[in-house]
This record gives sequence, C-alpha cells and structure tokens, in this order.
Amino acid sequence: MSRLVSILLIILGSISGYGGDTAAADFLGDEFAVLWEEPAASYLAEKTENYTYETEIVVDDGRELGLVLYGVWSEYFYLIDKIEVYDGEKLIQSGLVEEAVIAEWGEGGSYYAESVREDGGIGVADMNFDGAGDICLQGWVANANVPCYYWLWDKETEQFSYAFCLCNAEIDTERRQITSRTRDGANAYITDYYAYDEKGELQKIRCEYEDYHALIKKTYDLTDGEWKLTGEEALEPMKG
Repeated sequence: MSRLVSILLIILGSISGYGGDTAAADFLGDEFAVLWEEPAASYLAEKTENYTYETEIVVDDGRELGLVLYGVWSEYFYLIDKIEVYDGEKLIQSGLVEEAVIAEWGEGGSYYAESVREDGGIGVADMNFDGAGDICLQGWVANANVPCYYWLWDKETEQFSYAFCLCNAEIDTERRQITSRTRDGANAYITDYYAYDEKGELQKIRCEYEDYHALIKKTYDLTDGEWKLTGEEALEPMKG
C-alpha cells in the first residue's frame, strides 16, 4: 500500500493511545492511525519548514537543563533530527537522535525521529529510578503502539546516554519495574515487564500474552536465563 493512501487514512481517522501515569502515551494523547510500523522519516515533502522547540528537564539535585529540539515540518509529520542540551547558556551536549536511530535501525537513511506533534512527543520520566529526569522522544508514527527512544542521565559524565526503545512504557516506582503494553493485531495484547539487573542493564523478566480470539492468557517468566510458561487463565470476550 502506498504512503499516500496511508497518509489519507491518517487524516480520516484517529485512535486513542494507552494511558499511564508516566507513560509515553501519557503525553502523546490520541494518535493518528497509519499502516506501517517502520520509521517513515526517510521521505520529505517538497514543502518543508525548519523549526525549534524548547523545553526543560530536571536532573540530579534539582539541576535544571534546557532542551532544544531541531525539527522539520514535512506537511504531515514533525521530523526531529537533533536535540541540544544546555546548562544555562552553555551547550553541554548535542545530537542524541542519530545515536538512537542507528542503535535501533542501523546506519544509512535519514536520522530522524517523527511525530504528529510539534514537540516530537518529548517527555521526562525517571526511567532508572535514580531520582534524575530522563529524556523520552517519540520514535516514529505507528498504530496503537507508541514507540519512544529513551536517554538516561549519567551523573558522572553529566551527559544523556541512549538506553532503549519501548512502546507505551509505564514506570512502577514501587516495584522498580517498567511495563510495556502493546497491541498484537486485532485480538491480542502483550504486556512485557522489565527490571534492571545487578549490572544496571534493563532486561525483560515477564511476558503476558492475552489472546482474545482463543480467550486465553498465558504468562511467561524468565527463570535462570530461560523463558518458562508459568500460568494460563481463561479470558472473558472483549466487549464492544
């Protein structure tokens, strides 16, 4: 299906994102429906307009830093290609977006994050429970699943480092976990649970698969480095 047809579908309809207290979907709100899952930022419309967007983030000890996003409006999407980080008027870091795109998609092509929002869907949340704000930015325009790139603040280097990409992420401060609930086709949902290991690396520790076609929910847990089925339960048919 052509991108033009997909774009027309964006204009004709929208879908609701998932809610969450500090989730990516929290600040994105209702998102437009498209029919591809890969980044669509490899193309640019003939008529484009460069712009900047400014916001703030609080890191360790209440220190406030300024963030400047550099983007292009390409008729249907906002494409973010750079984030600059300022401590007062001093530039302390630049780039970020290219690092994330290469980490997830490899080199080559255009290094943009894309969104239907001018602010790029940027948000701040403490994703590693160290008390400092971390940066999240919508990765690309997709369906109900809202992918975001995440950069964590490093107190020692005083820099943001790219960490991971998750969809519809929510943090559970009490359990020190991150959950990602995504839709898998029309009749299934996947909820992944993540936690940091002793090395400080984020890893998936549980997966719940809800199949509303077969009306069954299966739970898998990571045990001794292996995934094991740990639970099954019946589901009620979806209403509506």
